[in-house]
Amino acid sequence: MKDKSNPYKSTPNFVLRTPLFPLSFFSEATKRSDFSNAQIKKLLENPVFTEALFLASPSLYSEVTKLVKNQLNKKREEKTKISVLKYLARMSSRATPFGLFAGCAVGTLGKETKIITKTAENAKRKTDLDMNYLVALAKDLAKKKHIKCQLLYHPNTSLYKTGKTYRFVEYYYLNNRRLHRIIEVDYSIYLERIIQLAKKGVLISDLVKELEVIGIEKDESLPFIEEIIDSQLLLSDLEPSLSGPPFMNQIIDLLKRKNGLEREVSILKEIQNSLDTLDRKIGNPPIKYYHLSEKIKQLETTFDIKHLYQADLKITTSKNTLSYSVIDELKKGINLLNKLTPRFSDSNLSKFKTRFVQRYETREMPLATVLDTEIGIGYLQDGDIGDTNPLIDDLLILAETDVFESKVEDTNKIHQILFNQIMKAHRKGVHVISLKEEDFEAFPSNWDDLPDSMSTMIQLVNVEGQTKISCPSLVGPTAARLFSRFCHGSKEIQEHAYRIAQAENSIESDKITAEILHLPEARVGNILCRPQFRHFEIPFMSKSLKSANYQLTIDDLYLSFRNNKLVLRSKKHNKEVIPRLTNAHNYLNNSIPIYHFLCDLQNQGMRNELFLDVGPVIGKKEFIPRIEYDRLILFRARWSVPTDNIKHLLDPKIEKSSLMDEVTCLRKEKGIPKLAVLQNGDRELLINFHSVTSVLSFLDSVKYQEKFVLREFLFNESGIVKDQKGNPYSNQLIISFLNARKTSKN
Repeated sequence: MKDKSNPYKSTPNFVLRTPLFPLSFFSEATKRSDFSNAQIKKLLENPVFTEALFLASPSLYSEVTKLVKNQLNKKREEKTKISVLKYLARMSSRATPFGLFAGCAVGTLGKETKIITKTAENAKRKTDLDMNYLVALAKDLAKKKHIKCQLLYHPNTSLYKTGKTYRFVEYYYLNNRRLHRIIEVDYSIYLERIIQLAKKGVLISDLVKELEVIGIEKDESLPFIEEIIDSQLLLSDLEPSLSGPPFMNQIIDLLKRKNGLEREVSILKEIQNSLDTLDRKIGNPPIKYYHLSEKIKQLETTFDIKHLYQADLKITTSKNTLSYSVIDELKKGINLLNKLTPRFSDSNLSKFKTRFVQRYETREMPLATVLDTEIGIGYLQDGDIGDTNPLIDDLLILAETDVFESKVEDTNKIHQILFNQIMKAHRKGVHVISLKEEDFEAFPSNWDDLPDSMSTMIQLVNVEGQTKISCPSLVGPTAARLFSRFCHGSKEIQEHAYRIAQAENSIESDKITAEILHLPEARVGNILCRPQFRHFEIPFMSKSLKSANYQLTIDDLYLSFRNNKLVLRSKKHNKEVIPRLTNAHNYLNNSIPIYHFLCDLQNQGMRNELFLDVGPVIGKKEFIPRIEYDRLILFRARWSVPTDNIKHLLDPKIEKSSLMDEVTCLRKEKGIPKLAVLQNGDRELLINFHSVTSVLSFLDSVKYQEKFVLREFLFNESGIVKDQKGNPYSNQLIISFLNARKTSKN
């Protein structure tokens, strides 16, 4: 008989995330109706605020310096004030890391919950050059003759042979969009020889010599090799690797091993030393970044300063423990969410399975051939595979219900129960729904279709004197995906992530667990870079630093359909391969087919998230109350309002006094509190509806939307997470769970 009890056990550590400043920072800025120039001038006297603002937006910082000197006209002044308040709200109310606006720290489970952070001035930080710049720099360096001749070249990791042709994916830019296309070249003994030599890494000069041996003169062979390199069939070892050391370190280490590159190495080391100097404190004046950018210009790669620096913040704490009782509450919540989360239709893989069986039946086929849109069956090939969306769109969204709505069935018994509860709350005029365990006793618990590890991102809040836990969802695999990008800036986070990965790797030791490496777009590299978590890697249009034996190239992977399951196998190792993506990249967003397929395959046959789905009512009711279960908040109160309702407020000629009167009427009509969060996907902006500048920032954000969504803001002055001065902070805690039933077998 199967054990139906909850098999998940929390890891001994968690990751705390808080904004740079306490809630009082926003409260102070919005306590007067109008956010004044004098307030902004005073903010600029705070070096920590100034540096954080500059790194987030150098152009806004420039406007702010003009504002305090009275050099802006009224229209630009108002626009600048709105923008500053948006950023100020971000760095004092939202815990999601972004530059120096918010950061992380590792905590430990214990007997009590006690989280005391040190003030902003005590925070640590890690500053790097942005991946967008580093990728461009590496490409420029690889073109220089004195460097190019010393580089080792390898086959494009997307290369595969089919019949008498080679096919591979190249990228190109169109209107600043990075797009991909399949290139086909005819087979020849010369090309075959070049590819075979390049598998171990080869110099251009050695390729020329090899072609001379088989009868091709240098004046013919060199242009031929240059053409192959230009076409991206061969790529140099200056290509970025997303796992291992930071890319800046990779570049320096590689150039140090070459001859005559003392100048380049010296400049890069000076830049790295300057970055390290910046990291000794928080609150550096922006002039230091401008001085450093002059040094960077010596490398002769063009850049935009707004995409030049990438900073991560490490919160320091004097106490950082979470009570075991919180874990007990979360496990009760997991029990309920397991019942409430329906099986996904898994439509992408389901459709693919049907087409695969129709085309290939029981045959095992090369993965590259199967996913080739011209000679195979492809994968989601009807979609656009460009990757030009903003960086924020490339992050995994960990939000509530409406984000997941399209993934589940339209109606079911659970939806009916929730609908009845919501309608009952509307009739009674209550703003909180309390779920009871007995409401869902008849629903089964299935623990067999969940990931080996999962994480939840909770918030600790004080509601009317009681500590409550906001827990909207759990996601996996893998539990480390939500914080792996911060490993390079924190040894503690790296060790925490590594322990999770090792536990996962041990679960199915007879199979190969392989990390997926793919760089869809240069700037996204900022969120994709992480240490090496697995013994094996699948590099696709990205470089792996692993030895050849531990790289599963695309031409080594074969696919079959057995026992109603897609099976990926390494021909070289003759083992089944389980792909893993240990980062929070939103791969659903315009990914190329092979990458999208590998990421989908890691979720085959499982529910990769647990959450409360309130069902179709979300599109029918403007207001949905908060939904609780014991001390857990599973769903924050939500208002969905057509923008037409506030169209008259968007008139730029409206007087501020009239605007505030109208907003007060709207709030009373809808039951919207003084503080609420404007939600757009995973982006949230805190609004104080008593502040005219905050209201203007709200209107500025929704003016082009058909409707807007507000969520209740759960934090207040009686916060759980505080600094040493007693100031409360908003917070997020990433709690990770491992399936103990599986890990205990190893």
